[in-house]
Amino acid sequence: MANKKISELGVLSTVAGADFLAVVDDTDSTTKQLTVTNLMAAAPVQAADISGLATQVSLGNHEALTSSVHGISAFGATLVDDADASAARTTLGMPYISSGADTGLPSNPATGDVYLETNTGKLRWWDGTYWNTFDYDSQYDPNYAANQLGYSGGLFTSTNYTISVQPKMHFDAAILDGSDQVNNPASGLAVSTWGDRSGQATSYDGTQATGSAQPTFNVSGDDKYVSFDGGDVLNLANSISRASTQPWTIIMVGNGDSTSSNYYAAPNEDGGGSIQLGYYGPLEDIYPGPFVTNIDLTSLNMLTYSRDGSNSLKAHRDGSTLLGTRTQSTTFVHEAIGSSGTTKTTGDIYEAIFFDSILSTSDLNTINSYFANKYSGLPTLTSW
Repeated sequence: MANKKISELGVLSTVAGADFLAVVDDTDSTTKQLTVTNLMAAAPVQAADISGLATQVSLGNHEALTSSVHGISAFGATLVDDADASAARTTLGMPYISSGADTGLPSNPATGDVYLETNTGKLRWWDGTYWNTFDYDSQYDPNYAANQLGYSGGLFTSTNYTISVQPKMHFDAAILDGSDQVNNPASGLAVSTWGDRSGQATSYDGTQATGSAQPTFNVSGDDKYVSFDGGDVLNLANSISRASTQPWTIIMVGNGDSTSSNYYAAPNEDGGGSIQLGYYGPLEDIYPGPFVTNIDLTSLNMLTYSRDGSNSLKAHRDGSTLLGTRTQSTTFVHEAIGSSGTTKTTGDIYEAIFFDSILSTSDLNTINSYFANKYSGLPTLTSW
């Protein structure tokens, strides 16, 4: 072939790996042939061009190194064209954000998916098992959690009001299911289950399948409470028995009704000496004789009952104010909310906590502060 200028050569529009190029070998200055494949395999790529690669690499192994450094697979039509959106987001680690009415939660969410309920304003996210809820008044809100009673093993473990001992039972009408207050029913609805939020492995949830015997959930301002009409009772999934010299403490917030009975809260001899969360208003029937009489419980109050290891039984009102004391060795059994034997509660229970011990002064005062902050209708509580 006669000598030609490069510009005079024919144009090769499609390049194959086996096509030749002319190249001068820098070792002996001779002209040699080079295939396109060998040229591309030796072409350098600067590390600065590919984030995460520490050294120069060739274009030929760029794809494999990109996958190892960045975790990007060489996917194609199967994912992009054929896979559903949920599968694609899962592969790429991308949560999905959607919105709509609270009745439209996605039926097959991926972990991390977020859903905005446009009719309620609640933000929900799927943790792989449950839809969790964020709103201004959820335990996921640190401002809400900080003002709850905290203890090891419970819903809230470190708060402004943390005590040193985990209660055996903790019934809080503000968190009626024992898990999250956002699940509370509407005010005025019947209560078939009052969940224990203590976090104990044993369930002490109170339940009632018979509609006519179910108490009522009520809301007044920021306060939530369960109302018993004298015929309602919630039976505990498991009972607690405390024999002679075994200490216990009950702390409650609530009020009786305006009738002469004023049933509200006290241990009583009915049912073999049961510990009743919400029972007797005048507080005069601790077996075998009078304990405390003529106490008006129609307003909101905090009541504390305790028996120590010496069988000294005491009743306190609104903190450390002593109502009465006596020696009582009866075995106390707690198995219901709203009933002690045949006697039923008439009144409202806001919160009730049971401990199988005598609390320290520090813990008692922490509970004082917790209740005083939570229930504005309580009178000033006296310190222990």
